Amino acid sequence: MTEQAVSPEKLYRQILDSLEKKADPERAQGGKRYFKPREEIHLLGVRTPEIRKMVKQSYSRVKSQWDHEQAVELCEQMLSSKYLEAKAFCLLFLEQFVRTLEKEHLSLIKKWIIRGDCSNWATIDTLCGSVLSPMIQDHPECIDEITSWADSENKWLRRASIVPFAKPARKGQYIEVVHETAKKLFADEDDLIQKATGWILRESGKSDMDRLEKFLREHGKKIPRTALRYAIERFPEKKRKEILQKTK
Repeated sequence: MTEQAVSPEKLYRQILDSLEKKADPERAQGGKRYFKPREEIHLLGVRTPEIRKMVKQSYSRVKSQWDHEQAVELCEQMLSSKYLEAKAFCLLFLEQFVRTLEKEHLSLIKKWIIRGDCSNWATIDTLCGSVLSPMIQDHPECIDEITSWADSENKWLRRASIVPFAKPARKGQYIEVVHETAKKLFADEDDLIQKATGWILRESGKSDMDRLEKFLREHGKKIPRTALRYAIERFPEKKRKEILQKTK
């Protein structure tokens, strides 16, 4: 097999080897502080800019031979790696082909989440931002399926029901979808879901702070305080205190 005809399996092995050579154990240990103590997190300590550089270089190698099917196959293999950097690489790599994904790929993405390939906030958020968010733009018919995940017993599906809307919400898109999904998640007791809900509500406020304030005042007593505090971060201090007081 020539270098130009590199297979997904071969690229996986080459990238994993490169990541392991770039490993920084001290940085990896420090990175674990961003996760819960009991989470089984495996880090190599490779910086995200370095991973993005590797994605760019790899894409240049294969873009004339690959389409999204090979990129999806790479994810199928590479997401099984225990290392978060390997998972990040393949999802960021898939982003290069995401505009040609079909709505039918959503069932495969859901399978990745259910089988535990994205079972931490960092990987699920990369999946949401790099893959699911562009799919929403290209295939809005996927929105109902994605938001239905808010009712799932799988907490990573629940997080994925709202995080893909971060980018469009900043631009004032799908605000009603964000609000309706957030309301489904208000009763969720998991702090990672509460933080995600508050974060996306905060992002939705970038385009219309008055609309966000109205929503928070209307539903504030049902919103977990963690989510609410995230949602109001961009308000002036006086307004934050007022909203917190009025929604007790």
